[in-house]
Parts: sequence; C-alpha cells; structure tokens
Amino acid sequence: MQKVHKPVMLVFLMLFIIIVTGCSKTEEKNNNLIVSSISSEDLAEILVEYGDSYQILTDMEKIQDIVHLIQDIKVEDSKIMQKGSIGYDDIIRARIIDNNGVVSLSLSMTKKAAFYNGEWHTIDEASYERILTYINKNKSEEVLNDDKLRIQMIQENRSNMGIIDALVGVWMRRDGSKLKFTENILYQGNNFEYEFEYRISDISEDTIQLTVYGMEGILLKDKKLSNMTLRFDPTKSHMITNKNMVGGMTYKDKLILVDEEFQIGNFDDLFFLED
Repeated sequence: MQKVHKPVMLVFLMLFIIIVTGCSKTEEKNNNLIVSSISSEDLAEILVEYGDSYQILTDMEKIQDIVHLIQDIKVEDSKIMQKGSIGYDDIIRARIIDNNGVVSLSLSMTKKAAFYNGEWHTIDEASYERILTYINKNKSEEVLNDDKLRIQMIQENRSNMGIIDALVGVWMRRDGSKLKFTENILYQGNNFEYEFEYRISDISEDTIQLTVYGMEGILLKDKKLSNMTLRFDPTKSHMITNKNMVGGMTYKDKLILVDEEFQIGNFDDLFFLED
C-alpha cells in the first residue's frame, strides 16, 4: 500500500509547488505599475519635469537608467480616488518620446502615488525617491521651465475670468480629440467640421448648463440633441462634462484647455478625482 501511494503523493506535491510558484510570479509581475516592457532602443529622448525646471535626456545610457527606474515602480494598492491619498506636492512628470517624435509613455508621480493611463495608484515611496535621486544627480542638465511659469500665469489670469468667457477656446480629451467653443457655437471633429449651436440655460460660479442643437440638414436643423453640464476647476483650465442625449444615452468627459502654444491643463490634476 505504501509503495502504491508514494508516487501519487509526489505528483500532488509537485503540482502544489508549480501552482504556488506560478501564483507568486504572477503577483510579482502584477505588482509593477507598468507591466509591458519598454525598449530603450526605440526612444529618442525622455523629458523629466520637477519643480520649476526640466531635463531632456538624450544620452542612451541615461535613457536606459530612467526606463529601468520607471519600470521598477511598484504598486502598493489598486486604483485610488481620494485626493488625500495622493499628496500632490513635489510632483515629477516624465514623458518618453520615441524615434518618430510620438509620446509613447506619460507618467506623473508623487511620493505616495503615480498617474498612469488615466488612473492614480498608490506606489512604494522608495520608487519615487530613486527617481528623484537620479534627477538630482543630473542637475547640470536642468533648464528653467519657462513654459510652466507662463502656464501658471495663464491659469492665474483665467481664474479671474467670467465662466462664460472661460468656456471659449479649444478643449482636449485624453485621447487627443478636441472640442472648440466659440460664442454660441460648438465645433467637433478632427478639423472641427461639425457645427452645433448651444444655448446656455443656467450658470453658477463653476458650472454651466447648456442645450445643444443641430445646425445643418433637414432632420437636425434646430433640433435639440443633448443637454450638457460643464463644471470647471478654479483655474478654469480643466473641465468635466456630463452630456445627456435626447435618446437617453449619457456621456462623461474630462477635458483640458489647450492653445496653439501650450497645454494649459494636465490630466493628472486632482480636480478630475472629484468626479
């Protein structure tokens, strides 16, 4: 009897070891903020912003160093939605740009959390400290971020604007698509080729209620299409929209203000966590 059961016991033991080992490897893999690999050979530069300065790293060895540090960021928790869980001071922003000039990865991080793919996650504080230490080692390459200072001035000026005036401009979603508001006209499409009339029904300190109507075609002209609620942050550079279509569908969007020179807002702004 003993000789019959011993091989069976060994098989079960081996299966148990394989399962446990596989699970531990999966947990370790999923513990990284960025699971997919980043090939440094395909990259042209990495732009790192910290404080009022930035560094543009083009040396391949330094690019590899930063890529390694970014891929080593460990997630301590799942997606978080509480502003107090983030700690927005001393934020580091990194943009990895490939050989075609395309931003292949964008990342923001604080001591407590990282913003990646549109979501904030709590992280191991040591990950932040390692990247900050590397930035401080390369201070000789720092350049004063004049654009950031100009953007801050734009935001400060916009905070004093009336909310209807602040709506006018081009607003961008995280996927790069845009809306353009002029006085009473909303433009959509890649080239703003679709025109709609909007009529404001109510305003408050930070919110606009409006109704959108069609402008072209027998079936759409003057026809009510949707009701929209637009809510702004204090700088009036970030906007959350809630659109209720006449047919019953609802859509939510998060948009930032852009102009010909600058991206006035940031998608990692904590205002978007309030939604």
